[in-house]
Amino acid sequence: MFFKNKKLLCVICAALAALAVSAGIFAASETSSVTVVSLDYIENVLKPWVNQKVAAADGQYVIVYLTKGQKLLPTASAELVLRSGSATALAPDTTQGLSDLTSGSEIYKGSSVTKNHQLLVPRADGRGIVITSNEAYVMAVSYTHLTLPTKA
Repeated sequence: MFFKNKKLLCVICAALAALAVSAGIFAASETSSVTVVSLDYIENVLKPWVNQKVAAADGQYVIVYLTKGQKLLPTASAELVLRSGSATALAPDTTQGLSDLTSGSEIYKGSSVTKNHQLLVPRADGRGIVITSNEAYVMAVSYTHLTLPTKA
């Protein structure tokens, strides 16, 4: 592979993506007095996002903040640790679930997730967790996306 350092590759890709978005926004603005991106946005939104993506790509745990109803649907072989709040397991059916590596058991669809237990997601087939408390913090590695709750 051309790039042996995943971290450097991720930083370069993120920087190019940010540059492309900024260029598109700047080109779409009609006057030069419009602020395209504020320093506050770069420091408080873009920089943490890039750091999180670099950490996840480097195989490190990242902290994910979730609210009630949000789902964390990671890739196969991902690891999760519920640090605060409460959650239940998601799976395609009730005979499948997540591997609880701490207790050596299976957490089936709809069952409660125990705090501070290391969970393994064996397949990326809709397995993950859904938050049941108002808020929760989850340590995750190799996650791909969040599915936000729909409003009723």
